[in-house]
Amino acid sequence: FGGGDTMLFTRTAGGVVETTGLNPIGNEGQWDFARFNDQIYAVNQNNDTHTIADLDSDTTWVPADASTPRGRCVERVGDYLAIGGADGIHNRLQWSAFNNPQGDWAVSRLTRAGYADLPRDFGPIMNIVGGRYGIVFQERGIQSLQAVGPPTTFSLRPFESNRGCIAQGS
Repeated sequence: FGGGDTMLFTRTAGGVVETTGLNPIGNEGQWDFARFNDQIYAVNQNNDTHTIADLDSDTTWVPADASTPRGRCVERVGDYLAIGGADGIHNRLQWSAFNNPQGDWAVSRLTRAGYADLPRDFGPIMNIVGGRYGIVFQERGIQSLQAVGPPTTFSLRPFESNRGCIAQGS
């Protein structure tokens, strides 16, 4: 799986399948990819989030659910898909419904989808490292992200306020 300025592609044993016609990502942009079960997600700030619903059988990228935000970076954190820089708000972290990134991303206590605006003085979200726990890298700060359960979905704790990531995806 990969992406170019105006396309996403899938490489298979039979060749390359391109999904074209996307908005240019621009000089400062890049695609970021994350796996969630059998799905792959691709984000960048200038295009709708795209997905491959089944990585074992699908080769064409399609737009994700209309409520899925655009973003700078994407990663699986526990049972959620998290998108950094969601919908052009550079310090916003938004997450999917519990174990359902293909569902509605609207804030809901029922589905546990939601968002958090991280400290502005830390700058934009540059990357997310996922797994059971997450780490959110902003330009001038780093925070831990832990799923804690209802009614609060995540606990965010700054553990570095002097250093961060200067380059997206680093």
